[in-house]
Amino acid sequence: FTGRASQQVQRFLEEEVYPLLKPYESVMKVVTRFKMKKVQNEYEVKVSLPPSSPNM
Repeated sequence: FTGRASQQVQRFLEEEVYPLLKPYESVMKVVTRFKMKKVQNEYEVKVSLPPSSPNM
């Protein structure tokens, strides 16, 4: 049973964390998405960047 944990975390992020990150928003525009799947006791990681992100 997790009770209100998810709501408390969401509220903390919205009220405390996100406002602190707001000044760095332009630097943090690149979003990385990845998927992991287990292949014979090893993990295969696929990383994709959104089409609008700059080439690295």
